[in-house]
Amino acid sequence: MTAGGASSSSFSSSCSSLTSSIAAIDGTDFSPAMLAMASKTGVYRNLIRGDLTTRIHVVADAVYDVVVCVGTFTIGHVGSHPALREFFCVTRLGGDVAATILEEVWVSGGFQEEVEALAAEGQVAVVFRELIDYVKGHSDKAMLVILKMTTCD
Repeated sequence: MTAGGASSSSFSSSCSSLTSSIAAIDGTDFSPAMLAMASKTGVYRNLIRGDLTTRIHVVADAVYDVVVCVGTFTIGHVGSHPALREFFCVTRLGGDVAATILEEVWVSGGFQEEVEALAAEGQVAVVFRELIDYVKGHSDKAMLVILKMTTCD
């Protein structure tokens, strides 16, 4: 499994309880400071500096069963293209990509359009899509999407 935006403390702490049932977790972040924070969690096998706004060259294609991206698709941060498609480059056929996308950028940032395009092209099946609390106790909402890779193109 790999995590985009590896420094997300909620994701790291959630993974620490799952490490016995997951073979390996790698993390990717653009920021060296965020990677340093992530390294302190002891959750990740590898931490990789990568830029989700470009082609992901630092990871081989089709190596992960699951890609999780939490806290990355927000206002003024990482856009829908090419990040969503790049996640499928590193995901094995039949693998899943799960991501939270801040409600404010779901439509305006092109995420809804990109998910619909991927599904229309037959690249993915939309397994789950629901507006959820982004941070419990706050008014922010995010779209949680889970996409299954259905073809290798």
